[in-house]
Amino acid sequence: MATLIEGIRDELKDAKRNHEEAKDKLKEFEDGEDDGQWLRGLRRKSELELESEDVDTKALNRVKKIKYSASEFALSKNWVQELNCPNPPFLNGRPPNNYDIPITLYNEVFGKFLRDCKDLSITNKDKNIVCELLLTMSGTFMSHNERIEAFQGWARKFIDYDTTSYNFSNKQSIDGVWRKEYNGKTILLTIFEFKNEFSSTDPYMQASKYYSGYFEELYEEKSYILQQTCVPTFLVYIYGPYFGIAGAVVGQNITIDPLVEGSLIFRHGNKFWIDQIIRVFCALRKANNHLDKYYSQIPKFQVSKEVTRQERFPFLRNYKSTSGEIINIEYVNRIDSEIKKLIFLIRELGGRKHILKFATSYNAKVHNFCFNQGFAPELIKFDNIENTDYKFIIMEYLDGFNIMTDIWYRLNEKEKSELKAKILDAVNIMHDNNFVHGDLRFNNIMTKLDSNGSWIVKFIDFDWAGDNGEAEYPQFLNKEINWHSDAQQLGKIFLDHDNHLINHYFNNY
Repeated sequence: MATLIEGIRDELKDAKRNHEEAKDKLKEFEDGEDDGQWLRGLRRKSELELESEDVDTKALNRVKKIKYSASEFALSKNWVQELNCPNPPFLNGRPPNNYDIPITLYNEVFGKFLRDCKDLSITNKDKNIVCELLLTMSGTFMSHNERIEAFQGWARKFIDYDTTSYNFSNKQSIDGVWRKEYNGKTILLTIFEFKNEFSSTDPYMQASKYYSGYFEELYEEKSYILQQTCVPTFLVYIYGPYFGIAGAVVGQNITIDPLVEGSLIFRHGNKFWIDQIIRVFCALRKANNHLDKYYSQIPKFQVSKEVTRQERFPFLRNYKSTSGEIINIEYVNRIDSEIKKLIFLIRELGGRKHILKFATSYNAKVHNFCFNQGFAPELIKFDNIENTDYKFIIMEYLDGFNIMTDIWYRLNEKEKSELKAKILDAVNIMHDNNFVHGDLRFNNIMTKLDSNGSWIVKFIDFDWAGDNGEAEYPQFLNKEINWHSDAQQLGKIFLDHDNHLINHYFNNY
């Protein structure tokens, strides 16, 4: 059996050549009781490696399935049908499960834009020009085109880009764009969609559809911009005196995130509100200049399909070690993409592998304590990502370890008893020092046998960990999990909550 498994492992390393053959062989072994789960995980790893290479093709196929033009798509009866499915053409938060890696992790321009919306310094000239926009857009217009022309006239005084329409090769036309030419190729920095007033079509959906059409055009042209960037673009939708600004990227999926929304109805005497809106539009101008500089520095050459395109992953490409050395990294693949965890297998340029995780909360103190006690991976780096709500965590890659959910059902009673005792010993050490984990499910415990046949246990995912009675649950809790009866969203986490959860898995998994 060991020889056969090693043979399959070798086939999977050359997944492009032998992928279909390897799948057939793995299927044969999946029917067995002992090695099916492990082999399924191995096959999934192979599929992830292939996904990193043709993610754009998959995105294109999803986009091509849209049956409607942009204006037709924007009707609620149509976009609901197109987006409310297992593999939507793009992810823009409608419905709420249509999300993935935040755009602020793909390109720094979006986080800087949000920061500037709050604290950008504005001049009296900026105030006068943006106040003119408020007075203009608060007005009434006889037609959609009149509102567009009014905005175009204002924008000429505000920014160095003309707000012009843009025609796709399929004859569809965008109301307006801010664009630049690089190496003979037109790149869209911002896409505009206008509605004269509220209407039956959703301007956010229409702008989203335009971006997917822009991606399709870049793909068909084999554009170096698509190959070497995540195509960061702003979407601005103005409907009567109201507006929204979103950002869009081509990453693991086409992802569109709303950034700012508001009203352009002039509020006389409300200086705070006026200054806030002024900052938003000045931040948008600054962000477009940032994108202009970004795209101008992209060299014009084609990227080999054999290379995992790093621009389909978050923008973090290096970190500073404890000694102050800059360590460059590259992404190998994403782990658990189906459940949208922000966890990646990475390697240093020297070949050493690590796990990289992004999280909005993480307790490094509890993680380090558990590592020092021998039951957590080494925490290599923990830091904030500037201009975002995220932290990044780089930790030891646990080679040869299995997640508890993958092996527990295969163990006999003696093995279960020994492993359970080892896990509870670790829980007790943590609790004796007044620490809670908060999420002690089987999928957050990894294990393997050492050379002496003894279990090694490692806890992972310390997102909610902390001091007993002070650590807190997040805003959202999966209702399908058997949490302690006192556990609640944003509620405090206690020792007995950990005990309840881990014992539930011991008794019911």
